[in-house]
Amino acid sequence: MKKIKAIKVAGAILAGLLLLTAVWQIGQAFTSKELLTEEEASSLVQDKYNGRMIEISERSGIFQIKFSTDAGEYTVEISRETGEIRNLIKLDQESPVPKKVWSQAEIREQVAQQEKGEIEKVEQKQEGENLIYSVVVRSETQITTLKIDAYTGETVDTITEEIKQPEEEPAKRLTESEAVEIALQRVDGEVDDVELEQSNGVIYYLIEVEREEEEDATVQVNALSGEIMSVTWED
Repeated sequence: MKKIKAIKVAGAILAGLLLLTAVWQIGQAFTSKELLTEEEASSLVQDKYNGRMIEISERSGIFQIKFSTDAGEYTVEISRETGEIRNLIKLDQESPVPKKVWSQAEIREQVAQQEKGEIEKVEQKQEGENLIYSVVVRSETQITTLKIDAYTGETVDTITEEIKQPEEEPAKRLTESEAVEIALQRVDGEVDDVELEQSNGVIYYLIEVEREEEEDATVQVNALSGEIMSVTWED
């Protein structure tokens, strides 16, 4: 009986030792497993969600990762020990407050108060991220192009181009024959002499006309306009 009892005790001790060994081996397996690194967690998110990393942090063995996709921004929690995804949340993006765009009528009214001239064109354009109005104003002497912010109505640029005035052609001087013809329309007779004179900046012809039975006359004809300036009768 003592021998059997000893065998039972020895068996119990052996079983206990085997159990302790198994537990120790399991513990070693868990403790020897490498924890997830930040680089590995980032790669996991990029591969799984095709996301673009924004930021990553770690707390209490959990990686908290913020990333963006074409659908929006998200945060995800990943266990550092197992690599298991614990939580995935889509962040609500704050909608921008819509801006009021000035109408063409409002732009025209403002420009009319600021600029002298006729508004020839008002055109809305997109320049990068900026929406602007291009306004062309024409006056007698210049063409002004205004660039106006479509949201604020503020003039951000002004280009002024002077209009070249046509040069006046110098008045054409009458020929002697043209002046004589004008003089004979006023005084009938025969031309005796023609002289070109100038006085106080005025150029004129003096045309002497002889008449057989009546007084001779000297007709003064403006050489530029053809106007008869005077007729002087000679005794």
